[in-house]
Amino acid sequence: MTITINGSGTLSGISTGGISDTKAITNAAVPAGSIVQVVTAESDTSHSNTSDTYTDIGLSASITLSNANNKVLILGSINYLVKRNYYQTWAGYRLLRGTTEIQKGPDGVSGGDDKAFEIGFTQSNNDTYAELAGRYNTHVVDAPGSVGAHTYKFQSAQKSSSATPVIITNVPNTSSTSGADPKSYITLMEITV
Repeated sequence: MTITINGSGTLSGISTGGISDTKAITNAAVPAGSIVQVVTAESDTSHSNTSDTYTDIGLSASITLSNANNKVLILGSINYLVKRNYYQTWAGYRLLRGTTEIQKGPDGVSGGDDKAFEIGFTQSNNDTYAELAGRYNTHVVDAPGSVGAHTYKFQSAQKSSSATPVIITNVPNTSSTSGADPKSYITLMEITV
């Protein structure tokens, strides 16, 4: 039998048990590991934090899970500049789902972890200024355990609040960051289990 796509977008010539009017593939037929939906957000608003207390950087996204067993793959790419009037500087980001910490920030910050990713470096003790620009990229798999909306966001903090530290997110183009993409991105993917 011939299957025909009609001018209205409907199909004819499909036998009973073929494609339904509402779904081409049922939820039960979607194999594990499939991407059900993708949500993205970006921010180009510059944010500075000079303390060792976490603050929101203005990068967040929400995803509404269709199944409580599904997982969320979070991809983050954050433009940053870390600087301090000292020979070393350390800072970092953490990831939250609502108020639950999903990925820890740097050690030395409230709730930090010495195994967490930190941005920074140490140079000669004779130097009185340290500056580092780059892009922080991360990926995390989370299992929220319930359907409904889940909001993910990033926060930044300095490891130390002494010697005038600052971590800047979405750095405007300057002489030291010329040509950099001054935006940060977050992508959320619902993955079937």
